[in-house]
Amino acid sequence: MDYGLAFTYLPNSSKNWISKAAMGVVFALCIPILGLGSIALAGWGIAIARHVIHGDEDVLPEWSELGPIIIDGLKFAVLLFIWFLPLWILTAINAFIDQGFVNILISCCTFLYGLPFSILLLGAFGSLASDQSYAEALNPMNAYKVVSANWATTIITFLVAAVGYFAAALVGTILCGIGILIGIPYGISLMGHLYGQLYRESQGPAKAAVA
Repeated sequence: MDYGLAFTYLPNSSKNWISKAAMGVVFALCIPILGLGSIALAGWGIAIARHVIHGDEDVLPEWSELGPIIIDGLKFAVLLFIWFLPLWILTAINAFIDQGFVNILISCCTFLYGLPFSILLLGAFGSLASDQSYAEALNPMNAYKVVSANWATTIITFLVAAVGYFAAALVGTILCGIGILIGIPYGISLMGHLYGQLYRESQGPAKAAVA
């Protein structure tokens, strides 16, 4: 894993990276509109991971390929909905119950369910980017194979991605919110690169290239 490369990927990926990042800002502005911005940005992150998996980490995906990007984003959105449906149900139940012990119990169950699946998302991201069948990508066991190949690397990658996104949000706060819009495409490129590296390392370069 080359964590430094992931942090410098966006500005070093192509000559017109600024215009591509600007498009990411545009889609970040569209996030409140039915989540369309989130879907597009997730698809862009998957496209970045796909480039890394196939050894083209110096290439930043073109927004002109918006159709495939949206499709990838929708696939990820559906995967999130299916995987975290029990979490949504528990949260809804917790909101309608006003009994301390039961609320604490549900909160514990929510945490115990949500944290492992949040880590599994790292593997799912790579599975979607590797062009295997969607049914395989939906299977949590396939994501588990990716993240369990090296637990230390997975946990470090998870923390590095989280800290990177937090740092972008912090900069955005300092810059009165403007930095958040700039930080979103940067954070997506960071995560896409890291998750692509994680998948490639877990599978081996040769196997990942033909996945």
